Amino acid sequence: MFDPTLDCPLYKEPCHKHRCAWYLPLRGTDPQTGQDIDEWGCAIVWNVVAALEGNKEVRQAAAAIESFRNEMVRAAQVALLTKTAEPVSLIDITPKAEDDGNEIDKTAQ
Repeated sequence: MFDPTLDCPLYKEPCHKHRCAWYLPLRGTDPQTGQDIDEWGCAIVWNVVAALEGNKEVRQAAAAIESFRNEMVRAAQVALLTKTAEPVSLIDITPKAEDDGNEIDKTAQ
């Protein structure tokens, strides 16, 4: 991926490799080919690779958000089609007639 025989894009002279602060290791996966990367190279070159990986992650997140949105729209449409005169609750939150709001069990006394 990185060719150290080329001139440095900053200094316009041959690459100094390990003597240069911009010469860094990169370990990971190439976002274009899927192959493992474990090599040293110029940080300016790695910046392009990092931007490609960042774009890939953004596209994946956008697809997940769109999928979630589509499921929410579908659920809302189903809810509108099945709407009844009485509201439907999944959890019964109405107080029982014998409940006076006291949490102590009166049968235990």
